[in-house]
Amino acid sequence: MLTKVTAVYKRMSDPTQGGSRVSYVDDDLMSQKIVVTSGSDETTWLACSREEAMRKPHTTPGTGGTIVPTGRSADPAATLEITLPDERLLLHLGPRDTLAAPGRFGMNYFPDMATVVLTQTPLRALITARNRTMLLRGRDWKHLTGAREVLSPGGRGRFDNGYVGTTGVYRHANGALYAIYYAEDHEGMPKLPLPGGTIPGFYASQGLALSTDNGESWKKLGQVITSSKPKDWVAYPGHADRGAGESGTVITPDGRWLYVYYTEHSHTNNRGVQICLARCRVGDQIPAPGSFFKYHNGAFDQPGIGGLDTPVVSAHADDQAAAMYPHVIYMPALKKYVMIFSINYWKEYVHKTGLSKSGIHVAFSDDGIRWSSPRRLLIDNSVPLQGQSLSWEATLVLDREDGLEGWLLYGYSPRWGHPSTGNVPHHLVGRRARFQRLTGIDATRAEGKLQ
Repeated sequence: MLTKVTAVYKRMSDPTQGGSRVSYVDDDLMSQKIVVTSGSDETTWLACSREEAMRKPHTTPGTGGTIVPTGRSADPAATLEITLPDERLLLHLGPRDTLAAPGRFGMNYFPDMATVVLTQTPLRALITARNRTMLLRGRDWKHLTGAREVLSPGGRGRFDNGYVGTTGVYRHANGALYAIYYAEDHEGMPKLPLPGGTIPGFYASQGLALSTDNGESWKKLGQVITSSKPKDWVAYPGHADRGAGESGTVITPDGRWLYVYYTEHSHTNNRGVQICLARCRVGDQIPAPGSFFKYHNGAFDQPGIGGLDTPVVSAHADDQAAAMYPHVIYMPALKKYVMIFSINYWKEYVHKTGLSKSGIHVAFSDDGIRWSSPRRLLIDNSVPLQGQSLSWEATLVLDREDGLEGWLLYGYSPRWGHPSTGNVPHHLVGRRARFQRLTGIDATRAEGKLQ
């Protein structure tokens, strides 16, 4: 039998710390020792409690993800075992690599939404910096060469007056590109009730934009998804994050539907902040306002504008946590949808219990509607908190559409905030990601290593 490992501290050689360091992977308790081999590198993983790991001599706490218990880490490589009903996988994550530092090409606070690739060679991608969309260029992710603004917030009275961030692109048969973008209306909204109190509140929705020159310029077409609750709806005193928010877009493998996953912030029926889904028929028609319908009680029968919805991914049952920032791709090699998203255990900072479970997660689906239980990839704050670390808005970008390798790209700061206060705006980092299917001889070898 393959040993199921759900809690691991990783000891690694680290001359800068005068010995070894312990890297935290998950927070359940284990008591066995296992050896994992990846390529030619053999790593000893010591499963134990967090407290026991902290007592080890010559150790510095870190994580197999992004965060140590204090919120910072060197992000060593890590391997996660994923068991699905019909498949077992290993997901190998490389160490964190800074791909674009704060201030690069005049950008700060990026990526602030999904990273959307237009072309791989040369690399052209849409990335949100602060509150607008930039077109990023380079030879590849390690050799970026420039960026310029291509979509800006609208004027007063517009639904996108405070923020415009693209979250996905569909290329129609006629060659035109259609982008879904996340929009914020800031007018008349209070500040978000986060420590530091510097981030404006918002009423969120989704807009549609068109490009006929391969993404070099864009024309806004209008609003396509809004919450069932109006802008002035408040679920509780101080409720400042409202509407149908942060989103991700994917085309179904048959090319018939454009799926838009969005973060619903209205707390409808006391369900918290969770991930919902709308779709638009494509292939034989073009996306347009009025052509999007929300998933509700098992059917796509509610209008995108103002319709009711049913969450497809929820974390509310786990201490009222919030599922956020869904960025989805379809992987032909696995024949599955893969969602990279965050779960925000907001009680950790509201009640000052300490960071232990918030972070970036992954889930899988055969149909894009029914999703596996989330697995944590790394631990870090999922919302910006002054002076604390942040890892958010993660996107899985494959090297090849039919491949198993690519980049896990996300926004990261070791100490979030404005440089004038000694803090660091979040900026683009990446970790190499590789899926390994545990079938046949690979599964036998893995069992031998993990038993």
